[in-house]
Amino acid sequence: MNLLEFYPTPPALIDKMLDGVDFREIASVLEPSAGTGDDMPLGNKLEIAEYRQISQNIQLKYFKVTFYKKGTCHLTFTDEMLLEKFNIFGSQRKGWLPPCYGRKSKKDMTEEERTAVDSFGDDYGEILRDKKYYIVESGQLLLSEPENGQLSIA
Repeated sequence: MNLLEFYPTPPALIDKMLDGVDFREIASVLEPSAGTGDDMPLGNKLEIAEYRQISQNIQLKYFKVTFYKKGTCHLTFTDEMLLEKFNIFGSQRKGWLPPCYGRKSKKDMTEEERTAVDSFGDDYGEILRDKKYYIVESGQLLLSEPENGQLSIA
């Protein structure tokens, strides 16, 4: 990338974009080691990328991030199971999935609940088999790493 292609984000725009963001909610996904295994804070990792004029495919622990001139950023998850969990979490919070999602077998659901689950397009059997991983109960963190190194619910 040459210098003419790099457009640093103005601080006022960053402030506007971050206004109202609850970092406690997202801190469990945007973890501090930034995928390097060291204790470098995420902000420092991103400042280094900006200093080096790197705006695309910045590798973090669970995803890559790319920043665009128009002020947006795109996340590309590197862990498909975590992406599925993230989609379930967001869909439940938005009310797009029935409250029984991951808690009932399809045979115990109403027709309307089954239709919603089927339209979500995932392997519902896998969700039921590993619901401790996929289903986040109220008050739990979205992500934690237990002793065995596998991602799970805190």
